[in-house]
Amino acid sequence: MKLHFIYRYNALTYQGKWLSGNVVAQSKHEVIDQLIQQQKLPVKIRLYRVIIFQNSDKQYRIQLLEQLALLLHSGLALLPALTLLKEECRYLH
Repeated sequence: MKLHFIYRYNALTYQGKWLSGNVVAQSKHEVIDQLIQQQKLPVKIRLYRVIIFQNSDKQYRIQLLEQLALLLHSGLALLPALTLLKEECRYLH
């Protein structure tokens, strides 16, 4: 079983524009690092969802689709969501 965390954030750009969004990361510190690398100044970060990956035949497929739905619903684009799930499948098999 592996956990992934979705964090919601509010940030400022260096030009003073307010942004908000979601980031998949293992910790708040990782979110801060990602935002700073994107030249965003984190103002508020909070845990939004915890995603649990487990492995079992039919249940696994159902859970995979549920996790994809959660990632998409949280604001993650389709390609990054599928990439994350693909990486997770490598660890499970």
